[in-house]
Formats: sequence, C-alpha cells, structure tokens
Amino acid sequence: MTKKFGKRLYGSLVVAALSVSMVATGAFAASSSTPTTGYGTLTGAISMNYNLGDFYLTTNVQKNNDNAYLTGKVEWQNKLGQTTGTGSAVPSQRGATSLFDFWTFFGGSLPHQAFGTHGVQGGNTHQSAAAFTFTNL
Repeated sequence: MTKKFGKRLYGSLVVAALSVSMVATGAFAASSSTPTTGYGTLTGAISMNYNLGDFYLTTNVQKNNDNAYLTGKVEWQNKLGQTTGTGSAVPSQRGATSLFDFWTFFGGSLPHQAFGTHGVQGGNTHQSAAAFTFTNL
C-alpha cells in the first residue's frame, strides 16, 4: 500500500466514522474541497449536533510549507433566508494544516441553514484559495 493511498484510506475511514456518529446524535454536515497550488487539497466542513446545540467548522490543507494561515467563517440563516448570525474562527497559526472552531446555540432558536467559507491565505509564494460549504440544518 502506498503512503498516499494509506492517507486517503485513513481519511475516508475517519469521515465515515464521523458521519455515522453524527447521524446517531442528530447532526447534519456538509463538506467541500478544491485543489490548490502549493497546499494540496483545501477541504472545508461544517456540521451541527442538535443534541448538544454545537456547530462545528473545520478547514484543512494537505501541506503548508508556505507559512500561510487558515481561515473559516460561517453565516447562519432562518427558514426565511434571513441572516440570524455570523461567526469567524480565529485564524490558525502560520504553517498549520488544520483549523477547528465551534459555536454553541443556547435556547430554542437553532438556525435553519448555514454557509461556510474556508480559506488558506497569506503564504510567501502561493496564491490564496477558498472552499465553500452549505447545508440545511
């Protein structure tokens, strides 16, 4: 088994396990990826765990030798398409390959849908890149 195949297999197994655990706990998720120059694949994911009231955002790149930083933002909307809130993850440290942040909703006003923006930017050589996610919650 090649190293690249092993990483893909491991990544696929992790995603499958998370998907099963989220379905079991009343969660919804969406992910998106885009190829980049210099960072490999940029992957973004957003998800919601209704039982906990937690909303999660992740941004990942395969490599980051360019000393760039990762970003993540989310916009929540109600059933009418009106923005009910926004959140911005604290940017990662330079050179990081992953970023994670979460927000907790208290009370009964959970969002209906969410839009995520995931980015890598500020590197020394390579251009910035972005991936976008959307999910009905």
